[in-house]
Amino acid sequence: MLLELDTLFADKYRIVRLLAEGGMGVVYVAEQISTGRLRALKTMHAHLAQDPRLRERFEQEARIGGRIRSKHVVEVIDADIDAETDMPWLAMELLEGETLDERIELGAPLSLDELRSVFEQLCHAVGEAHKLGIVHRDLKPENIFLAAPPQVDVTFVVKVLDFGIAKWVRDASTTAKNSLKGVGSPGWMAPEQLSLGADITARTDVWALGLIAFRALTRLYYWKSANEPLWDNMAILAEAARADTATPASVRAAELIPDCGLPGHPLERVWPLFDDWFKRCVSRDLSGRYADADEAWRGLRSVLESSPEPPAQLPSTKDLPSAVAAEEAKARARNEATRTAEGNRQAAWREPLTGMSFVWVPPGQFLMGSSREPNTPGFHADAHHHETPAHEIRLPHGVWTAEHPVTNAQYGAFLAETGRASPAFWQTPRFNGAEQPVVGVSFEGALAFCAWLTERAKLQNGRCFDLPTEAEWEHAARGSDGRTYPWGEESPTPELACFGQRGEGGAPAKVGGRPAGKSPFGCCDMAGNVWEWCLDAWGSYGNTMTTLVDPYRPGDPGAPRVIRGGAWFDDPWRLRCAFRGKEKLSLRESIQIVGLRVVCRGSRQPWLVDP
Repeated sequence: MLLELDTLFADKYRIVRLLAEGGMGVVYVAEQISTGRLRALKTMHAHLAQDPRLRERFEQEARIGGRIRSKHVVEVIDADIDAETDMPWLAMELLEGETLDERIELGAPLSLDELRSVFEQLCHAVGEAHKLGIVHRDLKPENIFLAAPPQVDVTFVVKVLDFGIAKWVRDASTTAKNSLKGVGSPGWMAPEQLSLGADITARTDVWALGLIAFRALTRLYYWKSANEPLWDNMAILAEAARADTATPASVRAAELIPDCGLPGHPLERVWPLFDDWFKRCVSRDLSGRYADADEAWRGLRSVLESSPEPPAQLPSTKDLPSAVAAEEAKARARNEATRTAEGNRQAAWREPLTGMSFVWVPPGQFLMGSSREPNTPGFHADAHHHETPAHEIRLPHGVWTAEHPVTNAQYGAFLAETGRASPAFWQTPRFNGAEQPVVGVSFEGALAFCAWLTERAKLQNGRCFDLPTEAEWEHAARGSDGRTYPWGEESPTPELACFGQRGEGGAPAKVGGRPAGKSPFGCCDMAGNVWEWCLDAWGSYGNTMTTLVDPYRPGDPGAPRVIRGGAWFDDPWRLRCAFRGKEKLSLRESIQIVGLRVVCRGSRQPWLVDP
């Protein structure tokens, strides 16, 4: 059950907006009535609150956070059980910034100076927890937040998130010896978390610290299977259980990055000492592992002090960019988009059942929509009111996105196997070429195709094929540099997009025939050819003043849905990345301009494992 916006919760907090939703609960931005300050209000899912074990896990997050004496742990302001709903809740400080995982995914590997700053703060929080006999058990880059600092002379403040599955060491000793303590994330779990009867100690967190440092320096994962485009939890667990961690970090990095070990590489001078430190973090023999986070930090500090480099700073997440800085940021984003598109051509994978190819669209922040006010971010003279206001969006998770719209041949395989009725224009020669995008597909038909493909492809770990959200679609089309069209600022031409083909001879073109019109991430035909369904119900953006995280409007089941991209007969101004269309669900089968593009949904990272 989601709380209604602008309602009063627990007589203390006014709900402002939804911030995030996860397996255990929901997080809202809420105004604390007594102070007027915005807080992060976390509530537990009602159906899970009936489970005493899960309820205890939720409630202990408040208790543990209050005991650890470190500014690098998220401050819990208040916690209670709502009398009206019997829902446990806690109110925390509201953080602005990004996770370490987002920072690594969106940028370059951390410099040694950046690593020093992150780990000094991280190990302070974890070290203070260890002094109290508390083990986090789920340390990973997604649970390390780089928050905007309260003062201008600090680049960021590290905050350790999610002590909800932390374990008191003294309690662990009384746990039944036949229980599996494997609570954590497979890519970062220590061997003892997977063993019956093994004790969980501070050394369990040290294992994760070593793997996090490797990830921060290389942008890759130590476990080879975690670097696969479609990673699999069981494959990662199996590798972590059997692989020899005696493989030095430098050797593993050279295996994954061919030139990493060559003379002149930025990490060349740190590898010998880092290898020794890493070996002690991931020793399978507990007696050979650092005892706790404080000891691990002292070891890493010694490594970094022996490998000096000019100081480097992360861009501050606090200050708004000036006009000049904004242009520089856009230029950097264009360069990164070019590198990403090139990398995606190498990293694309093909779904074997239909032959659809997918490219990786990473997490990111971008300006969604348009402005009608000159000299403001996102201004465009052709902007329509339904695409305003321009507003910042942050997508914390990447998504594999189909390189092309679904073709008639691919949709035909679905029809043949399911016996579903074909769309209205299936027999029309203008529209039924095998490599043309399918048209006339209803919203329900698009969802049915995704469900069929998910079942037939036998995806693991809960991943599925789906329609993109509106935010995911626009990010895939325009990237992070605010471009007007997928290819940039140049006005549409027949070489870039299929559009303006009105009259009896007009029709969509074969997919992929205009490579010059690709988006920054390598997606084709996102402007023109066919409109594409999005998951979101139609609605205005509203008066959006803050950065929205992973927004999605589910709407009523029968509400019109958003379509994006323009079609083969549209005017060029409808091909802009920000332009929005809508269609009623009941009318879709008779319209020959709308098709679909699918995404493969699911994080690249392993998520919580709780046997």
